Amino acid sequence: MNELAKQLREAGFPYKTAEDFDYLPPLSELIEACGVHFLTLERYEAAYWVARGICGEYHNGIRGEHAESVVAKLWLWIDLNK
Repeated sequence: MNELAKQLREAGFPYKTAEDFDYLPPLSELIEACGVHFLTLERYEAAYWVARGICGEYHNGIRGEHAESVVAKLWLWIDLNK
């Protein structure tokens, strides 16, 4: 099982289209689940992605190789800080 998908499932991510939890949900689902806390998703020189979010007075930017994984990690951060 994809470790990040497992973390999402354990944290109660509201899966809509995934029939199993072996894969990350589509990017659009991840962004939608972040709600008003999602700020931006940016690509830097085809090398990495950065997802930025806000939760209360806290801001966070998560960097990684895949857009889906950085937004999934952002959702986990948001979920912990609500």
